[in-house]
Amino acid sequence: MSPEGKVRQKAGGRSKPPVAAATARRPGAARRSQSKSERSRGSFASGTVVMQARVDADFAADLLEHDAPALGLEGISALVREGLLLLHRRARELTAAAEYERFYGGQPAPLPDGVIPADAD
Repeated sequence: MSPEGKVRQKAGGRSKPPVAAATARRPGAARRSQSKSERSRGSFASGTVVMQARVDADFAADLLEHDAPALGLEGISALVREGLLLLHRRARELTAAAEYERFYGGQPAPLPDGVIPADAD
């Protein structure tokens, strides 16, 4: 059985995939016109969404008891948001690094005028 079929089976036989079911419009809800950028972002264009993941109970307890207070975060939602922000930043950094690599063809980026290379000994 496909992973999507297993999800449907667990979800009580729903015919829509979980994302489609979670973001579907309510019957009778008024439809407003959307700009192209809004359509390309789909249902994430405004508001908030719920994202879920199963986490080991011991790991979750450790996060709440030790990590959250150390970071000044209160509650599970704050921890998850902070974790997602860190993942997002890291992905942007990796994307930028790959773009530099592609642009400079594997050669080091040139230094600005007046900057001496660190290995110029």
